[in-house]
Amino acid sequence: MIFLAETFFFKENFSFAFNSYEIYSNNALVGRVNEKTDFLKKMTGRATVDFSDENGKLLFTAVKPFSFLRPKFDIFGADGKLLGSVVKKIMAIGPAFTIYDASGKTIGSFKGDLIGWNYSILDSSGAEVASVNKKFAGIASELLTSKDNYLLTVKNANFPTEISMACPVIADMLLKDNNKRKK
Repeated sequence: MIFLAETFFFKENFSFAFNSYEIYSNNALVGRVNEKTDFLKKMTGRATVDFSDENGKLLFTAVKPFSFLRPKFDIFGADGKLLGSVVKKIMAIGPAFTIYDASGKTIGSFKGDLIGWNYSILDSSGAEVASVNKKFAGIASELLTSKDNYLLTVKNANFPTEISMACPVIADMLLKDNNKRKK
């Protein structure tokens, strides 16, 4: 099963409008991420992203509702039950998010460096439970395409895995997509 691995490589597929990734662990395809957003939702800043295993079985979904000031993603299990939320902080040095459980209790944070290449997922005590690192794809790919690749390293399996797995995609969609459209 996909959640048993400790490291995941998120490889973004080239797309003009919608986000799509393949997830690898130990050089084997273990999952896929596909944005299922229609054009109208995309234009209003909303998004729905499905995370599935290598056979296409839905594992969980991340939904970005319309938000004027504080962009967020709600994470839902395959059964539609809310698992938690990742909400962007407004006032922070560097990219920063607060992570909430289904009841709205703060369970951690997701923080990046100033250039947005390295991130830490921290539990409520401040201990690192996972890290996300943007991987250099080569000079040609970096200059000529908008594809980004990320390595997720899970260090504490007790933190909600769905939220940890959603973080690279959330960072890419909320922090990098606006810059990609300018290329």
